[in-house]
Amino acid sequence: ERGENSQPTARTTSQRKSVAGFRLSHPSADSEETQREKEHEDVKDFIATLDEAMVRKVAVRGLRRGIGSMDYIHTLLIMEDDLDQTEHDEDMGAFEEDSGELRNDKDQPHSSAGPPEPHNHLPTSAPDWCVCGYCRPMTQEIENKCCRQKNCITLTSRFAKICLDPDVLELCIRNTGDIHNDQEDNSTRAFRKAGYRQFVLARHGHLGKGNRRVCPSCVVLKIRGRYPSVTGVYMGFREH
Repeated sequence: ERGENSQPTARTTSQRKSVAGFRLSHPSADSEETQREKEHEDVKDFIATLDEAMVRKVAVRGLRRGIGSMDYIHTLLIMEDDLDQTEHDEDMGAFEEDSGELRNDKDQPHSSAGPPEPHNHLPTSAPDWCVCGYCRPMTQEIENKCCRQKNCITLTSRFAKICLDPDVLELCIRNTGDIHNDQEDNSTRAFRKAGYRQFVLARHGHLGKGNRRVCPSCVVLKIRGRYPSVTGVYMGFREH
C-alpha cells in the first residue's frame, strides 16, 4: 500500500510545487516596449491636464537631483526622444526588439528593422580598422578599436537598454555611489561612465583595478552622443 500511494503523493507534491513555485516566464498581454509607450502617453496626457504653475512645480521637484542637476537638465534638453518625433517614428527602428544579446566578436547580432539611428560626428569614411562603419579615429591609439560586427553592436535593443537607458544608468550610479559612499552625481559625465561600465560588464564580466578593458570607438561615440559633455571635452581611456 505504501508503494502504491507513494507515487500519487510525490506527484501531488510536485504539482503543488509547480503551482506555487516561481516561473521564469509567463504570458504577457503587452510587450515591454508597448507598456513603455503607453506610460509615455499617460505622462503626456497627465501633463496636459495641469496648469502652468503646477507644471513648474512638478518640473522643479522632478529635476532637483542634487549635484549635477543643471548638467542633467541640459542633457534632457538636447536628448532626442518621442517628444521630438511625431511623424518620424519609423526612424526609431534601431530600438525595436532584436536578439538582444551582446555577443562575442565572432558573432553577428541581429539588427532590427528600419534605418539605424545616426551616430554623432561620424567620419565620411570609416578607418581601416573599423568593421561596423560607425567608428572614427580616437585620441589614443589604444582606443582605436571596433566592435567588429557587420551590424554595429550599438544598434541592438539590448545595448540601448543597458548602456543608454537613463533609468538603468541612474540606478547604476546610485549603486556605485552607495558602495563607495560617494555623493549622488547626476552629471552627464557620471552617465557616460556608467554607460561604459555597463558595456564592459555585459561584454567581459567583472573587472577591477589592473584589469581594464577598452570600449570600442563606436560604443564610446554612441554614449557620448546620448550624454554629451557641456564643454565638449572628454576624458579618454585610463589604465589606472
